[in-house]
Amino acid sequence: MNNGNLTNALDQFEKASVYNNEYGLVFAAIFNLMGFGLAKSDARKAIGYFNRAASEYENNVAQYMMGMIYSEGEEGAEKNFKLTSTWLKKAANNGWTNSALQLAHSHRTGMYGKKDRNKALSFYEKVVRDDNTTSRQIADETPCLFGNLNFEVDLSQIPFKLMESLKKATAIGPISPVLFSKEMQHVSDQEKKLFQQLVFWDTMIIGKKRQYSFAYYGIAALHLGSDNTNPAFSPEKGVYWLEKSAEKGNYIACATLGNIYEQGMVERKSYTKAIEWYLKALELGGGIDLLLNIADICCNRYDMEYDYQLALTCFLTYNESMKESNIDFNIALLYEIGGHGLIQDKSKAKSIYTKLALSGHPEATEKLQTLNKEENQSQRWTIFKS
Repeated sequence: MNNGNLTNALDQFEKASVYNNEYGLVFAAIFNLMGFGLAKSDARKAIGYFNRAASEYENNVAQYMMGMIYSEGEEGAEKNFKLTSTWLKKAANNGWTNSALQLAHSHRTGMYGKKDRNKALSFYEKVVRDDNTTSRQIADETPCLFGNLNFEVDLSQIPFKLMESLKKATAIGPISPVLFSKEMQHVSDQEKKLFQQLVFWDTMIIGKKRQYSFAYYGIAALHLGSDNTNPAFSPEKGVYWLEKSAEKGNYIACATLGNIYEQGMVERKSYTKAIEWYLKALELGGGIDLLLNIADICCNRYDMEYDYQLALTCFLTYNESMKESNIDFNIALLYEIGGHGLIQDKSKAKSIYTKLALSGHPEATEKLQTLNKEENQSQRWTIFKS
């Protein structure tokens, strides 16, 4: 935007708003809310611009933002869940899918009043049945602000680490852009501030595939609810909708399925399926803690064949990043025991135990003493025989 000159960009947007330019109003509102080009944000001014765009042009993004402003509360607009619901319904009926997702989530969790699973389900179903031709939001392949092809977004310059953090922060469902605009005002670290900005803009460009994955996950949560007594909802259907969400790339749905099969929450335990879903979650960007879930299954489950080689791979991969002494101890233990697909290597085990013992690891010290004692006994036996 004007090659990084946000003050000049804001000036141009505000001039455009004077001439009744719909997106001039929307951008002027966003800039004032986020504080772009300003010494500090101006929520009152932002609300005025959003209100005009929402009322005069029925702009669905502005309607959504008005709803979220009343949800979070801002200067000049105290929390008001009735107005939140009114504006979000307008935006949802006007094609902004994030509003339907937000309403579904609020009814599922009771965010704006009592829980209502049937209303939640109706909004989730609205998302999944919306035809692409009737929505202003477009395919994930072309990230565009507000689903408008005139505002294509270039994410190629964003550091990989920040993009990965963004993916994890927004994996479960749509996040309130107003909440992140507030948080950004109190962050001084530039990298954290950039992250807050990214999350905000992400709420403005979210594509259809991810929206469907959120809706399917929400429907699954309705079926899997622990306090659910409605016979229309069932855990088996929950698994079905989790699989639908996983097909759309939702790694949290994959991880949830892994946990369901590992614990036997819905069907009989299946550690093979649990591992498959945990691996799929990792493939889609899930946290590396999933590696420990897989390793635990490979080493400790009594109704499946142990797989020490896979467990070792998981531990080694995990510790490339985390470097935890207890994981190194597990690696050494696997080398010491061997079997179940892994060649025993006591020398490697001893080497790792030695390093851990020098750093003060008590279990490693004990193991090292045991191995040394076994070696001494073996040597004496060899000498005696000869």
